[in-house]
Amino acid sequence: MITEAGARIARLEQALREALPEWSLAPMVHALQALRGVQLIAAMTLAGELMAYVGLVPGERSSGPKRRQGSITKAGNSAARRMLVEVAWHYQHSPRVSPIIARRHDGLPRTVTDIAWKAQPRPSREPSTTLLVTSSATTRTSNLSP
Repeated sequence: MITEAGARIARLEQALREALPEWSLAPMVHALQALRGVQLIAAMTLAGELMAYVGLVPGERSSGPKRRQGSITKAGNSAARRMLVEVAWHYQHSPRVSPIIARRHDGLPRTVTDIAWKAQPRPSREPSTTLLVTSSATTRTSNLSP
């Protein structure tokens, strides 16, 4: 049963890879994959739904000077919201660019990879780190500060 599910996922990913070059949002998919935790399926899901309101904002009940915020509204597309939450979990670890992500960075504009790198240290809240990023396209040493 697990082998069958893995085979279905592999077939889905292959079909997505074949359809991607013809899709108008292909550049956005490639840019999203520069982020940690965003692989092909997540990038294609987010690219298709990113502009929609997904309900990851707190509900609010305010009256006069009182402001009460509740849990997230959960309005909008639940699949896109679930994908964003799943991707966010990957940012709990220390900032780094793995070899897999370095390969995804190859061929992307420098501005895209800079934005992807800039997103890493904030959520992990590490004070300062020096990182050597090595890929076939670039070698970059970054000194991070909060």
